[in-house]
Amino acid sequence: MTVRLATLALLGCLVSPSAQAQTPQWGDLGAWVGQYPTARAAGKVTRILDLPAIRTQLRKLLSTADQKLLGSFDVESPIASQDGFLVIDKCKPHNCPAERAMVVLDTKATRLWVGFFERRAAVVSTRWYGNADDYVALPAAILQQFRERHGD
Repeated sequence: MTVRLATLALLGCLVSPSAQAQTPQWGDLGAWVGQYPTARAAGKVTRILDLPAIRTQLRKLLSTADQKLLGSFDVESPIASQDGFLVIDKCKPHNCPAERAMVVLDTKATRLWVGFFERRAAVVSTRWYGNADDYVALPAAILQQFRERHGD
């Protein structure tokens, strides 16, 4: 009985990583890498954050006020691919160092995070939201990039 349980436990460890890996609901977003999160072509506007699977996750994750706040960050950087994640940087026009947001999408699973940074007078606020894991699950380089973009 003990040998049988040990064998099952070992098989579970060998199978778990591949069983846990899932295709993200948003599919392959590789074509967005290097593109801006808001694309304009032939009079049509397409936003990566408005793709149905991403929009659904953002609505579950963020309050209405935070969804509105994220939508108000109109200055965007091209989408980067880093360590299996897509990184979307956005900020407020004319106030980028003080009002920023970062959206991070996992390319292998339906996991996303949204980080907000705001600096006003004597108040500094950093908030992270994740649909599956705490933000510390993100690679250190992505978290460092978030911190570095706050300016002085």
